[in-house]
Amino acid sequence: MSDTADEDLRDVFKLLYDEDDWSSGDDEAYAKNPEAGPAEPEVEQVEVELEGTSTTERHLERYSRKRLIDGLNDLLNPNIKRQRVYSPKTVASSSSIPCTSSFPSLPPPSTYAPFSPLPLLSRLRTFEPATYSPSIPSPLDPVQAALHGWTNGARDTLSCGVCSARWELCGVAEIPEEKIRVEVARRMQAGLVNRHRKDCSWRVRRSPESLYGQLRRLLHPPTTSNIQSLAAGLERECVAKANSEFRRSSPLSITEISNLVTRIDTRLHSTAPANMEPIESSTSITHHVSSFAAVLAVFCWYPFHPNGPAHTLSDEAGSRRTDMVQCRLCERRIGLWAHRNSFGGRSGLEWTKGRTFDVLEEHLAWCPVRETIQGKGWWEDLALLKEKEKGDSAGTKGWITLSGKMEVKPWRRARIVEM
Repeated sequence: MSDTADEDLRDVFKLLYDEDDWSSGDDEAYAKNPEAGPAEPEVEQVEVELEGTSTTERHLERYSRKRLIDGLNDLLNPNIKRQRVYSPKTVASSSSIPCTSSFPSLPPPSTYAPFSPLPLLSRLRTFEPATYSPSIPSPLDPVQAALHGWTNGARDTLSCGVCSARWELCGVAEIPEEKIRVEVARRMQAGLVNRHRKDCSWRVRRSPESLYGQLRRLLHPPTTSNIQSLAAGLERECVAKANSEFRRSSPLSITEISNLVTRIDTRLHSTAPANMEPIESSTSITHHVSSFAAVLAVFCWYPFHPNGPAHTLSDEAGSRRTDMVQCRLCERRIGLWAHRNSFGGRSGLEWTKGRTFDVLEEHLAWCPVRETIQGKGWWEDLALLKEKEKGDSAGTKGWITLSGKMEVKPWRRARIVEM
């Protein structure tokens, strides 16, 4: 076959594509300079196109040459299945690391393990607000970058530990208009795969989206025993004997917080240590755990000791008091003294209001604790926040009560008579 295309075929291509798109595509540019990656869209070009196109046309994707060839092959050979280069079996893991267990050592961020949650956390922890701008939109946010194998190597720069590729995104955060910034990031989203070198493993297989939620369930299991133990530890080491109230805000309603404290208190009532003093609430009801400690436990805040074990509750006998809490996942640290209402001043009678502690928004932007599933927070399905149903106090919910009357089958009666 000659390299010169037929005139009729060229006319068909002109109808499907613009001449500029066909003559200078990303594939040809990448073939000439593989290290440079695909060409990035110009801000002026994106701005002009956004002004001249509607919202519906803006989200329509153009067919590339590769997609056209794949579509023709599927039409001509519908029974031929494409062979995958790497398709391992996904094994559902039910293991979890509760608050009383020691925190595992994380592998290096350069480790290629696309189906392991701990390497994902190691890559996510490289993204800090001081080195990766929060203005970079969601298509290029730390979560998507880490799922594609990228780490934060420098200021607004992505680095790959496998192929040593680098991708600078400094210009994206500097775009003043949010509408244009989001569109530029959307067009650059393909670079999360194409910016890796051709021999890089991350081009073949990336981490699945479900791994992000699996990371939260692994290190912060939403079980009653885990949250109960964490709330008791927070009460013992941070909240108890504070002689003041804390200003807080959370996505939980007053009813959900009341159900949470009641359920935790019910479980701790029989196992409460002798040195754990009950707490009197505003409703004259004594609890072993305050509402503030219970809410902190739900959203993965741990007592922080500079010289103690990290991200793990210390044993009860050697526990010490601290005024700092830390997230087990994103390692965000908060000093509780700044959120405390107390009397101060020279006279000691001046009422000082502390800053509001938002137990959810204080986590870093990429923290799995902030995960929402289809616009719904994961904590909304937590059993501790639900009100007890009638008849559940005895612990027989879901049990089937069998009749005490035993009925003897006819064939058994006949056998008994014969004997």
